[in-house]
Amino acid sequence: MIYRFLSRIAIVLLISISTLAQTVTVKIIETSDVHGAIFPYDLKENKETNSSLARVTTYLKEQRADSNQIVFLLDNGDILQGDPVVYYYNFEKTEKVHLYADVMNYMKYDAATIGNHDIETGHDV
Repeated sequence: MIYRFLSRIAIVLLISISTLAQTVTVKIIETSDVHGAIFPYDLKENKETNSSLARVTTYLKEQRADSNQIVFLLDNGDILQGDPVVYYYNFEKTEKVHLYADVMNYMKYDAATIGNHDIETGHDV
C-alpha cells in the first residue's frame, strides 16, 4: 500500500516538473473512525444507514473517473470494531484474511494508519 502511495506521489512530481505550465489537481479523500461500517445497514438496529464504505466507494468511483485530477485515498484508523460483521472476522474467522483487508484493497486505499480501537482485540487481526 505504501509503495503505491509513494509511486503516485512520484508521478505527481514528475507531471509537475514536466508540464510546468499545466495545473494538476490533487484530491485527497480521507476516511476516519469508520467503526466497521462497510455496508449501508446497521445490523444492530436493523435499519439502513447514511454512512458506509459502500457509499464512499460510489463517490470515489465518480472522483477517479475525472481525468482532470489525481485522487489519493487515505484512512485514519478505527475500522476494526463497531459492527457485527467486523467482530465476526476479529474473533471467529481469524484464520482467514480479514474482510477489511479485502475491502481496502478493493477500494484501492493508498495509505492507512492504525487507530486505538484497531488494537483492542488483543490478538493479531
